Amino acid sequence: MFIAIIASLYNCNNANKQTKIEHLNIPLENFLKDTLSKHKEIDSIPIAEKYFEYNVEGSRLNGILFSTNDSLQKPGIIVLGEWWGINYQVKEKAKDLAKLGFVTVVPDLYDTKNGKSHPSDTKNLAMELYTNTNMLSQRFNVVLDSLKHFQFVDSTKIGVVGYSFGGSIALMMANLGTDLDAVAAFHSGLEIPIMPNKSLKSAILIFNGDNDSLVSAKSIKIYRSELNKIHATYKYVTYKQAEHGFTNKKSDSLGIQYDLPISYNKEADEKSWKELILFLNKYLH
Repeated sequence: MFIAIIASLYNCNNANKQTKIEHLNIPLENFLKDTLSKHKEIDSIPIAEKYFEYNVEGSRLNGILFSTNDSLQKPGIIVLGEWWGINYQVKEKAKDLAKLGFVTVVPDLYDTKNGKSHPSDTKNLAMELYTNTNMLSQRFNVVLDSLKHFQFVDSTKIGVVGYSFGGSIALMMANLGTDLDAVAAFHSGLEIPIMPNKSLKSAILIFNGDNDSLVSAKSIKIYRSELNKIHATYKYVTYKQAEHGFTNKKSDSLGIQYDLPISYNKEADEKSWKELILFLNKYLH
């Protein structure tokens, strides 16, 4: 019987007890040695993929829901991709999280059915959301409300995981005071229109590479300072020699194709994934 995954994944109060992922009977220490997607027991879990549509102020948007085929209540996670829109990377990350016992939703906030392929297109779409907080909030909150009302989602345990542009959006929504338990951002810009303030309720986890030329040291210092001012619950993790887009296996080819300072970093991808799992387990279970 599939047990909603990581409920006993991490027990910091009992260091001598060997923690296991119960539905797989795998010790946590062994489980985290490799990238989760490589673990054959995890990889073999069937995932249902359902497409849905929603309307926001006349815009017809769409998204994809991923979940295991069982009737257990699970935490919900909105997964926001890079500025390319819904693409291979964000769908794979959402599937991997679903295999770990979460119901995940990948929304298209761009009002387009296909992920954009050229930076000039995605930049314009991204800037439209960046500069129109009301539109962004409306679209995000409709997705959030939809996720909470999906069957088998525990509406009291909701998180967001975002990559690059998606990470910036996740942080913005958290800073707006959206009712989210956990927000994780990977290689995300921190010079965003809505900075941390007393409205922030969420636990925050931020991953960046120290070779990321798209995220300045100044912006990191300012963002962390704002988090510290309000005594936010957060963790900031830096990976050596990692550039922007370090979780996307196609970053190298995209960087060459469009002359962008991005690249995949296997070590940073795997380490950050393990950190993410522990974070989600702590705040969503």
